[in-house]
Amino acid sequence: MPQMCHRRATGTQRGRHRRYVALATGRSAGAWPFLGSAGVATFGRIGMPRGGLACRAGHGGERATLALDRVGSAAVLPHPVPALPYPVPALPQPALPQPVLPRPVARPTGEDPAREPGAAEVFVGRREELALLARLAARAAAGRRQVAVVSGEAGIGKTYLCERAAEQAEQAGMAVEWGRCWPYGGAPPLWPWPALLAAVSGAPGGHPLAEGLGGASAAPERFTRFQAVADLVTRRLAGRPTMIVLDDVHAADADALLLTRFLARVLDRVPLLLVLTRRPDGQGDPALAQLAADVEREATVLALRRFTLPDAQDYLAAHGLHDPPDADAPPLGDGDPIGAGHRPGQDLARTVLAITGGNPLFVSRVVAHGSPQAGLAGVEQAVADSIGRLDADSRRTLALAAVLGRTVAVHDVAALAGRPVLVVLDDLADARRIGLVEPAGTDRFRFGHDVILGAAAATLRPRERLDAHAAAAALLGGSNRADRLALRAHHALQAAARSRQDAQRAVGACRAAARSMRRGFDYQQAAALLDAAVAVSDPWPAMTGRAALLVERAEAILACGRLSAARDAFARAAEALDGADDPILLARAALGLGGVWLNEHRDPVDRRRVLALQRSALDALAAAATADGGVAADGRPSADGEATGAGAGAASVPALRQVVSLRGRLAVRLAAESVYDGATPARALAELAAIRATGDAAALAEALSLTHHAMLGPEHNPVKLALAQELLTVAASSGDGMLALLGLLWRTVDLFHLGDARAERSLAELRARADALACQSVLYIVAAMDVMRLVRAGRLAQAEAAAGTCLELGLAVGDADAEAFYGAQLASIRWMQGRDGELLDLAAEAAASPTLAAGDFAFAAGAAMMAARAGRLDEARSALHRLVAAGGGLAALPTSSSWLTGMVAVAEAACLLDERAIAEQVRGLVEPFADLPVMPSLAVTCFGSTERALGLVALALGDADGAVRHHERAVAASRRFGNRPGTALSRVDLAAALTARAGSGDRARARTLLAAAHAEAVTMDLSVRAAQWAALLHAADASSSPDEPAAADAEPAGAEPAGAETTAGSSIPTTEAGGAGRTGTLTRQGDGWLLAADGRQLFLGDLQGLRYLAVLVERPGEGVTALALCGAVPFDAGHHEVVDRQALDAYRRRLRELDEERQDAEADGDTDRARALQADWDALTDHLRTVAGLGGRSRAFHTSAERARTAVRKSVRRALDAITAADPDLGAELQATIITGLTCRHIPATTSPRHWTVRR
Repeated sequence: MPQMCHRRATGTQRGRHRRYVALATGRSAGAWPFLGSAGVATFGRIGMPRGGLACRAGHGGERATLALDRVGSAAVLPHPVPALPYPVPALPQPALPQPVLPRPVARPTGEDPAREPGAAEVFVGRREELALLARLAARAAAGRRQVAVVSGEAGIGKTYLCERAAEQAEQAGMAVEWGRCWPYGGAPPLWPWPALLAAVSGAPGGHPLAEGLGGASAAPERFTRFQAVADLVTRRLAGRPTMIVLDDVHAADADALLLTRFLARVLDRVPLLLVLTRRPDGQGDPALAQLAADVEREATVLALRRFTLPDAQDYLAAHGLHDPPDADAPPLGDGDPIGAGHRPGQDLARTVLAITGGNPLFVSRVVAHGSPQAGLAGVEQAVADSIGRLDADSRRTLALAAVLGRTVAVHDVAALAGRPVLVVLDDLADARRIGLVEPAGTDRFRFGHDVILGAAAATLRPRERLDAHAAAAALLGGSNRADRLALRAHHALQAAARSRQDAQRAVGACRAAARSMRRGFDYQQAAALLDAAVAVSDPWPAMTGRAALLVERAEAILACGRLSAARDAFARAAEALDGADDPILLARAALGLGGVWLNEHRDPVDRRRVLALQRSALDALAAAATADGGVAADGRPSADGEATGAGAGAASVPALRQVVSLRGRLAVRLAAESVYDGATPARALAELAAIRATGDAAALAEALSLTHHAMLGPEHNPVKLALAQELLTVAASSGDGMLALLGLLWRTVDLFHLGDARAERSLAELRARADALACQSVLYIVAAMDVMRLVRAGRLAQAEAAAGTCLELGLAVGDADAEAFYGAQLASIRWMQGRDGELLDLAAEAAASPTLAAGDFAFAAGAAMMAARAGRLDEARSALHRLVAAGGGLAALPTSSSWLTGMVAVAEAACLLDERAIAEQVRGLVEPFADLPVMPSLAVTCFGSTERALGLVALALGDADGAVRHHERAVAASRRFGNRPGTALSRVDLAAALTARAGSGDRARARTLLAAAHAEAVTMDLSVRAAQWAALLHAADASSSPDEPAAADAEPAGAEPAGAETTAGSSIPTTEAGGAGRTGTLTRQGDGWLLAADGRQLFLGDLQGLRYLAVLVERPGEGVTALALCGAVPFDAGHHEVVDRQALDAYRRRLRELDEERQDAEADGDTDRARALQADWDALTDHLRTVAGLGGRSRAFHTSAERARTAVRKSVRRALDAITAADPDLGAELQATIITGLTCRHIPATTSPRHWTVRR
């Protein structure tokens, strides 16, 4: 059975006896005298330790089982094992045939065994890695948490390196705790953390993960449990520096990885060194691989290499197989692991490296047994030869032990084999003599390596393996402990192929284990187990309990936040229930098919089908309740029903309560869904009140979330915040972590929509909880809000990249709004850049997309605004009139989560088109929400302040004073929201309003605002906006009067001082000077180009950028790819990283060191050194940004399209700079209308555009 954690006591003497937790496993740091396949899987441990511990069972089975139950960290078969009244012989020490590389050789005669600690062993290689771990341990002992990941392939020596590091740590006074992840199935949730926490706390049942393992201290919700673990570790390690080693993290489940990542992030000032070992390619599941990568980003990574030629020579020499290298010989060559140079005596080492590839495990086994095969095949052959030397009974015992796992109890093997314990001990002694197994505690043993375990299990015939797993499952069948339920499910699944009855038992075992896991909020593991159960039951569709299995599986998948997969799973469950007489299961499937959000099914036919299923389920529940006579028409238990005695029976009361709960949940769901069909939220609020009356906390929490979602418009904002707060309280009291997470999500969204400063703190809490729960659907929304924050910060290039990554996550999760959210984010970015004309066609397509929620007019309004700004006035007017033409005008447009965003777009389009009547309508509708930010849906992006739209409308209607007031408030609001581009944009709008008002000091103040906005646009590299505002600033300078008061005197009381902050670029249309019908010519003459416009001419050399400009200006509004401009064809030579992983790890390690040194300098009051270290940190961070991309991964060299984009941008920039130097007005005009990128365009000015003629 899997017991994978052991505790080591401190101590510095090699011969000192090690103290273990009862029946714990794993090797002591040097306590065992053999090296077997595990010992030499490391870099060359050699030498004979003094003494040794034999594996004994003298304490008796009862005491062993009792100790395990008390510790709560192992799974032991619950069969009776009497205490043995007679002494049990110890497993003998291994024999030492000559030469045998996997085991140590005796020390030379005369060697002093006590000359120094650890002298009995020689450590080959890994000096630098060991020294690095020692430095990390010293930092941890000083009070700073350190995380290290030892990475490498199987057999490379990860565990042994950690053992040597643990010895060093113990000698330095640190406590050391070990945990091993379990790759063989059936491990308890979060393993090995429960056993580690039992060791850390000193109380096996008194830690936050003890639920299901006999303890009573587990918190009811996962995030709370994780935080409680962090608090426990912080408290228990205070003044007790500790090293925790998690071995084989590639075998950890998602929940264990989540807890590891959580602790790595939240623990800071704790004297802890957390060391993880993993295989870099050990996680086949991409989600698990991503979690492991997240942990690595918090850690110092030690990537272990294979043997080099000097390592192999040292190893072989230590075993007496060839002489050490001659010190006078020429040096070895660099780069080749075998070495370019050659010395006498190197032939054997070269041969060994050629066969093994330098893997230390392969070296030990191949050389020991003389296998001629290379690599893993040679190891497998050597292991098979070793097993073949055992007698038949010993081979069978070893094979049955392999079925149970890598670390097992002797009593369990005896029970499975049906043989006495003493006989089993004799069999294991034979296996130990040839290095196949090793002791692991007082009555446990472990296989030296996975290769040995697999080879031992392979000696059983397939039928024998099935029988062994079935027997193990039966032995575990009487326990309800979480760890044993999981182990029973594992064995039952392995035996399921024997018969239909075995498959039925496997399904039952999986359902029981999954229910236990879900109670502990281990949704990912529960879903994986139920997936396996469904696969087992597929050959027998009529199997008893299959429909319930399908529903439970779908519910577990939904709890993981995998929306698309959950929809498919619930649809399959509903299909299986078609015609079945089980209204409760049908109701659960119908509810689950609705998903987490409302309106998840966008196809009209599909939506009608789901709603019909939910109504049918509601009717079936009503019929079932009426038949029982215990539920009233409103779904609540009637007085008679509660009073029924023998008729209904005590057992019917829980069923009636479940019916009531499901009816209430379905009623709220249907009422909330009706809002998307044009209804008001009143019915949903009424159904919510009915559920409140039942006192069902879980149903109330779900109802609160759905009702909140149904309240779409901004007029509901205050009510929604109250619902979110209630949801948080109710979900927490019911212990529902997922609904509590949704409550936190709604609260965060509400605070952002209200412009409340508490939103940032709420988002941080939401991120931490979603991270801990690994809820992908909520993590996607968090990522979308992060894009919004980048937009607000004016980091638009980063925002665009993050939006692309966010879209990928949303599509992977299956969020129905993923594409719409991406469109809104990209529109806000381009709008602020002044490049929104590029998206006009895409906006029109999005407005007609079938995935867009019915009634959402924001994209249609945005397309009208973009068309107006691009000068396509007829198209814009037509689109705007289509919106207004809907019966009842703008007031009749349906309410949606993007209603305010759509109205603001309508307002700007109406102003650009001089549609005063429409502008007047918008003002009346939007004014109640003047103080709100413009944020569509779940706060996925931000278009600034609503005050800005009211200012534009006021100016269009001739109210210059009102426009100034609105724009002043818009500037203040954007600054309050932290929207830097919005602030810059509103400054320019305010300048336009001041210019129109033309009061005393208005022009000077307008110029100051324009100058500040222009400076911000330049700072943020918003070239289009910078050029537009430079032109406006130039016009303001040209029209300024010497009688105007100074700008500082022109600022009214309470207005923001000019240049008070540095903000990002903005996005408003520029007003071009000049009359209608303006023209210009661009003519190629000899070795240059002649530009003529407005009676002015200038001649420029034959710049490449002018050739690109000629193509663009003669095709106004048309996109031309950068590749086409360059005359190139797409060509990508593959993915080539700028820096490799080792370099990135070194960069990150140095950053952590600099940060710690800076903190030390600050604590010592050495400000000069702190500043110097901070400067180094900043420089290295800037460099890391250039070589690392999203997720911390190395950037790749640019593709041909990206290289073309860069070349065109630089060439066009040089040409525009040359034009501006010769003619500033013409240069500013062209800079405002030329857009470069992967696709380049010339977008003429909105008013009085210039028509260019190109002659070549």
